[in-house]
Amino acid sequence: MKNLKKLRRDSGLSQHALAKAAGLHRWRISHAELGMADLSADEADAIRKVLAGELQKKSRSLAALTAA
Repeated sequence: MKNLKKLRRDSGLSQHALAKAAGLHRWRISHAELGMADLSADEADAIRKVLAGELQKKSRSLAALTAA
């Protein structure tokens, strides 16, 4: 998964939080970010779902701030 570290950081998640929410080991996230391991399709899908949910939460929070 390309740019995983940037996506994870933009969503405000630590490796631990992302791994826990996606149901993976933290070292899988770490190795994928470093290019030392390739994620399976299921792992990548789980990460995408978590990241998309977190980014939607941030988007809603920003929209609420600007609407106020």
